Amino acid sequence: MRERIWELCVVSVLSGVLMSLTPEGSVKRVMKLVSGLVLLGVMLRGLEGMDLTNSALDFARYRRIEQQLLIDGAKLRDELDRRVVEEEYAAYVRQRASAMGIELGEVSIGVHWHTDGVWVPASASITLYREEDRERLSGVLSTELGIPEQRQKWVIENGLETMVQTP
Repeated sequence: MRERIWELCVVSVLSGVLMSLTPEGSVKRVMKLVSGLVLLGVMLRGLEGMDLTNSALDFARYRRIEQQLLIDGAKLRDELDRRVVEEEYAAYVRQRASAMGIELGEVSIGVHWHTDGVWVPASASITLYREEDRERLSGVLSTELGIPEQRQKWVIENGLETMVQTP
């Protein structure tokens, strides 16, 4: 292969030198045509000795790698989408709690893939500082996000102790 590239370079340089020495006119046009045909001949002769049996195997390997990268990319995109949706639902819960005058600690909303092709809220884990706020916020989770009480986990921190409540 190296020899073929060397031949192509030599013929290209020689062709360029002859073109620069040829006077303008019909002789130069003929020289361009001949130079092009010679270069094409050298390139085609270079393809003659190539072993393409391994090329098919390499191509198949690259296709397999490409498919795996596409699959991995799709999985990563789905995971990132899921996390973004979880954060958006958590931000919504924080906003609703703030509007109700409820102070929250950590908020975690779990989602699952619905048959309609969207992520929907499935569970919640929320840290509160006052026990009496749990029932009001639980209603928001149930009615507005569709998270049943069975999948709501509450952590009540009142400064002295931490209490975990799951229905």
